[in-house]
Amino acid sequence: MEVWNGLELNAPEGVAAVGGKLFVNAAASTAISNTSAETDFSLNYTLPANSLKVGQVIRLVCRGTLNTHSTAPTLIMRVKFGATVLALTPTWTTIASTANRGWEITFDTIVTAIGTGGTVEALGVFTTSTGAAAAVTNQMLDLKNATPTSPVTVNTTVAQTLQVSAKFSVASVNNSMTMRQMIVEVLN
Repeated sequence: MEVWNGLELNAPEGVAAVGGKLFVNAAASTAISNTSAETDFSLNYTLPANSLKVGQVIRLVCRGTLNTHSTAPTLIMRVKFGATVLALTPTWTTIASTANRGWEITFDTIVTAIGTGGTVEALGVFTTSTGAAAAVTNQMLDLKNATPTSPVTVNTTVAQTLQVSAKFSVASVNNSMTMRQMIVEVLN
C-alpha cells in the first residue's frame, strides 16, 4: 500500500499519495460581492498537521468569474495558509463593466523547512480576461518584500487552511467574483 506522509493512498477524500490530487471542489464558491473588505472565498482546503515535508510542492489552481462596475475598481488577490499571507498581487485596476470574465490563479508552494518555524517559498500568477482574447497577468509575490526573494514562515505542526481572498477597493453589487474551480495537488 502506498503512503503519503503517513496517510494511506486509499484514505478518504482529501488525502493523496505522491503526485496526487488533494482536493477538487464539487460546487462553485459563494460569490464575493458588494464589499470592500478582504474576503476569503468559501472554497478552501485544510492540510493536516505534520503532513508537509521538506522539498514538497503543493500546487493550487483556482478559476472563476469576475464582474465589475462601470467605474473600474482596484483588486488585490491573496493566497494564504490560515491568516498567514503566502503571496499577493499588487493592487491593480480592473477593467470597467466586465461581465463573467474569466480569472485564474496558478500557485506553487515549496516546503523548505518544517516545524513551528517552518518555511515555504510561495509564488504564482493571477491572470484575468480583459475581453477579446486579451488578458492581464499579475505575479503573486511574498508579503514581506513584494519580491520572490524570501521564504514565508509557516507552522507545519498544526493544520493549515489553504485559501484565497479578494479585496475590491469599492463595495458595489456589480463588483463580484466567484471561484468555480479549486484544485490542490501535491506534485512530489
